[in-house]
Amino acid sequence: MSPMRRYEFITLVGSVVVMPLIAGAQQRERTRRIGVLMSVASDDPKGKIRFAAFGQGFQKLDLD
Repeated sequence: MSPMRRYEFITLVGSVVVMPLIAGAQQRERTRRIGVLMSVASDDPKGKIRFAAFGQGFQKLDLD
């Protein structure tokens, strides 16, 4: 096998091996994160109620 054909063969084999990895990486769903700053104490009952309502509101949203 000539050096040029060997190079083409190695390139082809390498591409076949790497392509499924690249394609799989592009199909992943993005993880979405939301940060919240609340100026209430962690043991404040009203703050806990507000935070729970906030979380329930996001669960009701259809973000897909």
